[in-house]
Amino acid sequence: MPAEWTEEQIKKRRSHTHGPGPNDEPPDEEEEARIKAEKAAQNERELEESKRMEREQWEARERELEASWTKRVRTKGAGPQCYAGAFVRLHLTGRAKLDQSFVSQRALETGFKDNSIFEDSRERGVPNMLLVGRGILVPGLEKALLSMCAGEHAEVTIQPEGGYGAAGSVSNPVVPGSATLTYDVEILTVEKEEELWELSFETKVELADERRRRGNTLVGTKFFMEANEEYEQGMRYLIFNPHPTEEQAAVLQPAMLTLHLNLAAVKLRLKREDDAIKQAHDALKISADHPKALYRIGQAYTQLGKYTLARFHLEKAEAVVSAGHPSVPKGDDSSLRAIHEEMDRLSKRMERHQRDRKKAGSRMGLGSGEELDNSRFARAKRALGLERLSQLTAKSLGLTEGWMWGIGLLVTGVALALGVIDARRRAADAQTLDALELAVEEPPGTLQGS
Repeated sequence: MPAEWTEEQIKKRRSHTHGPGPNDEPPDEEEEARIKAEKAAQNERELEESKRMEREQWEARERELEASWTKRVRTKGAGPQCYAGAFVRLHLTGRAKLDQSFVSQRALETGFKDNSIFEDSRERGVPNMLLVGRGILVPGLEKALLSMCAGEHAEVTIQPEGGYGAAGSVSNPVVPGSATLTYDVEILTVEKEEELWELSFETKVELADERRRRGNTLVGTKFFMEANEEYEQGMRYLIFNPHPTEEQAAVLQPAMLTLHLNLAAVKLRLKREDDAIKQAHDALKISADHPKALYRIGQAYTQLGKYTLARFHLEKAEAVVSAGHPSVPKGDDSSLRAIHEEMDRLSKRMERHQRDRKKAGSRMGLGSGEELDNSRFARAKRALGLERLSQLTAKSLGLTEGWMWGIGLLVTGVALALGVIDARRRAADAQTLDALELAVEEPPGTLQGS
């Protein structure tokens, strides 16, 4: 504590750190109230200043977004106008024009070409479905949609400030930084989106079926990620019926079974085998021993390299189909043919796996490759044997005990070093075996939605 402090300052310091002492004067209540009021006023001023700055930043960003887009109408619309929160169906085709004065390294690495298409709903075969103003599209395009009506067809140009900015987009879609976006936009319908709990049972079932059909179309055009999203959304409509009647349950269960099977199939295409197995098991809870669910589980285990489980489920699916499961039409042998193709693929993978293990085992000095464990005990035993041999050799040459132990340690060190090198080589071969065992292949044939 500085020597030049006054006694009053020392008392205030002690009161601040340790509370008032027994000999201190009682605090002045009016002074404390004044200090608290000043602090509260200061906090209020700082809060208002923070709100003002945020409001100014938001207004500046809104002005920037409004100035970032332009629209050229090709066909005028006669339907209702879009508004924030409206449920809209529309076709989008997006192109990106690069800033030639600034071509990013990412654009060069990805081989992105100027004026390339990065978004095309017509190529997917289904229109986009979205809620306006929810941030699904780039901000400039969200603003432009608010000026459009159902039936309108227009070309919208978005500057980088209203698009993906200087950073660009690294995935879904891939767009280089500082790119000007041009969208061909056609508004098909503009509707009011009701909350999920406001929808009737019939409406939920209808919307779920629409999502299923959209997912099937996307699978046919090989847009598996988008198809997965459609199936998931369709399942949400069906799940949000917590207490269905018997009549409603009779409608829900077949619809949910179909979506579970389709989700299992599309998740296999996305290399999400564990999710596919879960969806297939959910399908089995609705329809025990359903052959398509068993088939999907077999496919997933094959891709995971779990061949025993894969064969078990495929053989079970074969037995169920042969016994005449109601889901398989009479005289239709396509299901059995698909199961046999998958079993053939499984057998070939198992044969290749055994072949590669034998090759790796031979390189590791284990003959046929049946013993792949790297025995530390055996290496230590060999090293001790070499040490004993070196000691006997030194003794026969008439060397002292110190020389004998020195030679023994030297030989042991060399043996252990060679053992480490050998262990590293064996570990590399073991990693090769693991990679071969877990290798994933594409399922044969095309994926069909239900």
